[in-house]
Amino acid sequence: MHHTRQPDTIVVEFTAGGRTVRTGEPCRLDYITVITVQDGLITRYRDYWNPLAAASPAGTLPDLLAAPHPAAAR
Repeated sequence: MHHTRQPDTIVVEFTAGGRTVRTGEPCRLDYITVITVQDGLITRYRDYWNPLAAASPAGTLPDLLAAPHPAAAR
């Protein structure tokens, strides 16, 4: 957990592990989560993770890489 200059916001890093449903392959995902609270309630929750880390063990990495990217449409 990392405290920020804003007393109502923290940044949390964590890892989740398991097996993908599609292939049964082991999967490990690292997350960074930014949580903002007000009056004891979570008012904003943002998390960031790498979709490539999930797609590879699920066997969908080629499909993800072949998908059109917004920047390429410009």
